[in-house]
Amino acid sequence: MRLEDVLGQSGGLTAQDAGRRAAQTSVQASVEREKVLSAKNERSKVIWNALPKLTLSGTYTRFSPPPPIVFPDPTGMGSTEIPSAPLNAYVLSASLNVPFTEYFLRMVQALHGAGDNEDAAALTEQATRAAAAAGAKLAYYDWVRARLQRVLTEQALDQAKGQRVRVEALHSAGRAAEADLQQALAFQADAALTVSQADTLQAIAEQRLRTAVHAPAEEQLRVGENVLAPFSGAEEGRSLDELYREAESQRLELKAFDKGSSALERLHAIEKTRLLPRLEGFGNYAYANPNPRAFPQTNHWDDYWQLGMSLTWSPSDIGTGLTGAESARSQREQLLSQRTLAVEGMRLDIASAYHALAQARVNVGTAEQGERAAVAALDARTRLEEQGLATTLELMQAQTAQVQARLNLIDAHIALRVARVQLDHALGRDER
Repeated sequence: MRLEDVLGQSGGLTAQDAGRRAAQTSVQASVEREKVLSAKNERSKVIWNALPKLTLSGTYTRFSPPPPIVFPDPTGMGSTEIPSAPLNAYVLSASLNVPFTEYFLRMVQALHGAGDNEDAAALTEQATRAAAAAGAKLAYYDWVRARLQRVLTEQALDQAKGQRVRVEALHSAGRAAEADLQQALAFQADAALTVSQADTLQAIAEQRLRTAVHAPAEEQLRVGENVLAPFSGAEEGRSLDELYREAESQRLELKAFDKGSSALERLHAIEKTRLLPRLEGFGNYAYANPNPRAFPQTNHWDDYWQLGMSLTWSPSDIGTGLTGAESARSQREQLLSQRTLAVEGMRLDIASAYHALAQARVNVGTAEQGERAAVAALDARTRLEEQGLATTLELMQAQTAQVQARLNLIDAHIALRVARVQLDHALGRDER
């Protein structure tokens, strides 16, 4: 099998395909998606908690009979007994509490903070999908490298077998020494070992790729990208400083840090308001039998109502508010420090990928020259060996050098694409 038969197959998988599939099927991204939904629920919870609290209730109470109340008659003609209160009481009531403090001091901040948390969760989900896509692209190129190495090592084994057969014939005719035959057998054994190792590497790389893109076991993976063709992404025209600025404005992780920091800043402000008294308005309406506000009480349905304001404050609110505010401040400082670490790591990733891309371009050119030289050397050595001017060992060494040169060329082209994937991800240029 030739390399041309493996690369660029119609309907085959490309790095872009692998990235999209990994982003869509990422398990970790599904976890982050649930966090987005949870953040949305927290936003709704803020609204529901701030609504006036309406409470409806109905009660029935049975009282024990009270002793009769008897007043003496001032005329001396007897006494007067006052009827006792009803023994059964029924009350249907509705009460409404309006948390004015929540409206004036906390609700707007809480809504904005919940919105920031929701945005941060959504950005984290997008960043997770982008990371999964980048990881799948890298796994794809590892698989392609292993696949091509397998083809080349199989070609080398075929060459070694052919050379061994040729040397055996020469040895039988007395034209080749025993040492040449043993050397040919050693080259064949070494080539067979290399094929076995390549099989193992290919199997591991394919499993890693299947896991990244969640490919079913029955799906046959084929290489849809010609990694040896000219690559438009080999050049990066911007300077490192420009790339740093681009990344700081594009990286989703940094945007998520900023949103989380904003949410904690709002939480800090909310907690400080707990030091202040709490103002609430209330209203009650009841329809009762008997009416507790009527005297004397009789078995009669009647309604009554009340309206008022309450201002409450507890010394413990000082401790609660201060510790809550300090906790929010500490969490925000931690988040800002994590952002700083992320920026430092991002800059290292950008610099590493930037220089790796430049080095890979040089390596491709060098590897192409080496491969051409190895092919020419093999052709020349073959002609010399046919003329009896070169040994069999020299010919086998030339064949080995040609295989190694092709492996170097594949590695250089793969490294170029890998560096581009790493740089694009470090810059936040991932597909949205």
